Amino acid sequence: MKKINILLVIVFGFIFLSCETNDPLKELSTLGKQAPNVYFLPIDPSANANSEIECQIEYWTVGNEVKSQSLWNKIYLSEEFEIKLKDVDYTYKNSFDTLYRDKELYKEYDFDFTDWTPDKNAYVFKTKYFVDGKFAKKTYKQNDTDKESFTELFSEKTLELFYNSLIGNKSVLKSILVDNTSSVNIETFDSWYDTNGITNDGLSSAYQTLSKIKLTDLIGDKYKKIESYKIYLNFKIINGFDEENESSYRSFKVK
Repeated sequence: MKKINILLVIVFGFIFLSCETNDPLKELSTLGKQAPNVYFLPIDPSANANSEIECQIEYWTVGNEVKSQSLWNKIYLSEEFEIKLKDVDYTYKNSFDTLYRDKELYKEYDFDFTDWTPDKNAYVFKTKYFVDGKFAKKTYKQNDTDKESFTELFSEKTLELFYNSLIGNKSVLKSILVDNTSSVNIETFDSWYDTNGITNDGLSSAYQTLSKIKLTDLIGDKYKKIESYKIYLNFKIINGFDEENESSYRSFKVK
């Protein structure tokens, strides 16, 4: 009987130690339980420049203090090109996005206890984001922009992508460099290629040769560039425990 009691004590001892070291509730209390939960409701997918867009955020946090609540933004520029080449049966088309402005603070707001909404069991905060007029969608084309001004819209990335497109089409490149501008003779042009296509040296030579030609001599009578902006918003909360969290991004295009 005494042996059975000793055995039971040992078994219960192991069970106690197991519960002590693997208590999930205890682990939760030490693994960021106090960080706020932040949800940014969906917003309109597009907005006019010089207008305001409605934002609603719902958040919940432990404690009775919020040290900071703030709205942040980052902005991407979308560029779309369509260019008919001069004296070549080829139209260059491309679109790409680049980071125009990295994430930065838009506005910080005072905390208000009256934002608490019992029905949602969360704080509900509403604000508006002003869409600056400089982000309005712009179109440049031959009807309103001369070639010289149009080429000034080319960034280094734009120019690189444009040249890469021309180099990637052997017949187009030959028409430009050999037939139209006599920048190189056919023997030199052919030396840039082997059985696998254009060589690394040929690629470098083609790029250098193209860069010596004025863009206005490459562009034909039809050309267009569309600039548009996409704005990403998110919301950050810092509670009384100095724990912070932020919502996922919501985005919209500027018209």
